[in-house]
Amino acid sequence: MDRGDLASRIQHVALTNVAAGFDSLSFDADGSHRFIEVKTTTSRDPAGFFLSDNEWRFARRMGSRHFVYRVTKMGTGDEKLIVYQDIDNLVLRQELMQVATAWRIVRTETSIQYRET
Repeated sequence: MDRGDLASRIQHVALTNVAAGFDSLSFDADGSHRFIEVKTTTSRDPAGFFLSDNEWRFARRMGSRHFVYRVTKMGTGDEKLIVYQDIDNLVLRQELMQVATAWRIVRTETSIQYRET
């Protein structure tokens, strides 16, 4: 099915809004939104990728309308694409695993007294 009308509406959102939580807005053949986060690496290992907290929260909100396009071997001429749809559901079904890599600790207004040095 030729959907040139939809193809002309595809947007590279990250160029103008880095806080959107996704990189590109595309469309399925029925016209529904497809929110795409692109993760690339030059290595051939497709195992893991990082999401910011904002990207993760957006992915959870969008559910099955959210996709991660995982491109490996970028720039080699032998790129490979893996598409993940609804990563929150894939984590819940244990097809993907979410691993904490860092924690940011922030002082609250009600926290105990501290001494600045």
